[in-house]
Amino acid sequence: MLKGGIYMVGEYRVTKADTVNYRDKVTGKAAKFSSVIHVVETGDTVVHVQARLGDDEDPTKVKAPFPKGQKVLLQVETIERVQGFLRATGTFSPVES
Repeated sequence: MLKGGIYMVGEYRVTKADTVNYRDKVTGKAAKFSSVIHVVETGDTVVHVQARLGDDEDPTKVKAPFPKGQKVLLQVETIERVQGFLRATGTFSPVES
């Protein structure tokens, strides 16, 4: 934290994996990408932390990194408000109590 940046402390809730199918505008071929969304509550605000999965990773095998209710520290890289939720990218670490 001494280097600066944005940090959030919250309670981990759930992890959801999602695959998006789309048509590539350049080639016209069908394409897809998978992402995982971690939900963290910070006070009365819900934060969706999104991470893109690699092409070789199976979204159905994504496991929750923390138990529900675990306090976590989120080092935020990007953050924006979308449809009432905060959407962020960053890295997690557990908070020792």
